[in-house]
Amino acid sequence: MIAEYKKIVPRDRIVVYDIGLTQNQSHILLNICNVVVEKFNFDDFPKYVKILTHYRWKPIVITKALQKYGSIIYVDSSVHFRNTNYLRIPSLVNCRSNNDDVKCTHFPYMLHSYTGHSIHYATMTNVYQYIPTIKEAMKKTKMYEAGLAYVTPTKETFEILKW
Repeated sequence: MIAEYKKIVPRDRIVVYDIGLTQNQSHILLNICNVVVEKFNFDDFPKYVKILTHYRWKPIVITKALQKYGSIIYVDSSVHFRNTNYLRIPSLVNCRSNNDDVKCTHFPYMLHSYTGHSIHYATMTNVYQYIPTIKEAMKKTKMYEAGLAYVTPTKETFEILKW
């Protein structure tokens, strides 16, 4: 994934959060130009955050990256960059970077890829007991993957990341 990205945008800095890299993997990454490896300290959080398949670490990583680097493109390791289509979105994120929230109509946390199904399809039915919603609307609402996101550090963003 990093090699694909570097072919498209060779000068961008890439920050890899180490949530379980081997020593060899970390060494390889550190030898790639403009790649920074940051160790995620699981000891700072409850033990259940370390269960990688639950993804509880993900909003924490995104929050830490926003606090340290400002606007980010968050990418899971499963994402592949085959062309420059995704480059259109950072210009939308930049409207937030200009401190011109009044004119910026784009939400500060943008997901990129459609999953191919509705939100209703992926939601446990008992959730609707606790979150009032119109089920028919959820059946028509597209669900987007969280593996590729463009995120800017705003009050709204940090409120979402708490959830």
